[in-house]
Amino acid sequence: MADVSGAMLERKIQCIQACSAETIVTGDVSCMTHLNGGLARTQTPKRVRHIADVLADGLPDKSS
Repeated sequence: MADVSGAMLERKIQCIQACSAETIVTGDVSCMTHLNGGLARTQTPKRVRHIADVLADGLPDKSS
């Protein structure tokens, strides 16, 4: 259903562009990938990240 998916992407990209957030968080990897592809085509610096990655960034670094 490429037409439906494309229309949903277009609407979501418009909403993302209209908000002040630079990072959008999602729990769905396929949604994240689809949105990041759309954002990259609009050449915006905004990106969608998975919640697990955002949370992992807040953990203390145990590599040292």
